[in-house]
Amino acid sequence: MNDSTAHKTLFILGNGFDLDLNLKTSYNDFLSSKYFLDHCVKFINEPSISEPNVEINIFNFLQKQKNIRGWIDVEKELAFLASRKVREKFASLKEEGVLASVSEREKQTFQQLRISLCDYLKSINYHSIKIDSYGLKILKILNNKDSNSEIITFNYTDINKLAPIIGDSNIAIPIKYMHGNLESRESQFDDTSIILGFQDDIEIDDSYCFMIKSHSPYYTSHNLKSKLDQADEVIFFGHSLGSTDYPYFEDFFRKQCAVKPDNEKIKVRIFTYDEESRQSILIQLRNMNEKHTQMLYEYCDFAIYRTKDYMDDDKIEDYLSDLKSRIYPQFSYIG
Repeated sequence: MNDSTAHKTLFILGNGFDLDLNLKTSYNDFLSSKYFLDHCVKFINEPSISEPNVEINIFNFLQKQKNIRGWIDVEKELAFLASRKVREKFASLKEEGVLASVSEREKQTFQQLRISLCDYLKSINYHSIKIDSYGLKILKILNNKDSNSEIITFNYTDINKLAPIIGDSNIAIPIKYMHGNLESRESQFDDTSIILGFQDDIEIDDSYCFMIKSHSPYYTSHNLKSKLDQADEVIFFGHSLGSTDYPYFEDFFRKQCAVKPDNEKIKVRIFTYDEESRQSILIQLRNMNEKHTQMLYEYCDFAIYRTKDYMDDDKIEDYLSDLKSRIYPQFSYIG
């Protein structure tokens, strides 16, 4: 591991970071907002999505899906929609059918979904921020241009708005928005750079390729895998590590399960909400590592902390003190 002056820290954020701050950025918050509901249309007899050439309103489609609990499930449902099979004209019900091709209605409402989501998130106020959030405490510790730290966020919300809340004039460390951000849409006539969709490996008709994240005109090189390889410490906050993000993290966690010299052990900390989400993350790691999750604890400095009701408060405070001592060895941590 590098010496303390070059200690490289990645702070990787998922939607749980926003929620821990008390920002209303969950899928259900958006679903119940006027920004979503205003684009839903009531049908007397809505056609089945298995019919050929059916015109689908993406808002209506998502509203009907009862299994959506978070943004990762939205990606899964969009992938399901795009990869569905439909009956060919005059084919019998028993025939498997062919991959559906997109309708103009789907294209229009998908683009409107991106814009509506952007406008909803831009409307959220920051007046009710939870100022004792662990996420804010970590951000404050890392936020110095000399700390050799970087933020990788899978959220769209503007991290810079948190600077005055942590008592700083600006966010001094680099921020990488993996899925775009809100600031690109300055007026109602502008598009938004936010990226919504699914990964490359979904079998779809070519007409649906605009829903693939890497096909977005706003998709850029992120080099996350190389950043993970170069890091001495990786902090995940509120990221589910779900299956749609395996391409980003699978190689990294597999490498941490391999034997390495003690001085090359990376420090990995995962902040999640409660015991249910802790178990969910461990299941994701188990799936990534061919059921060798215990090797993370053996060959990596690894821990998961729960933030609900401060249940792991003592462990977290010890970690924050340790984090600050590594990044700023001349100071001791004050909570």
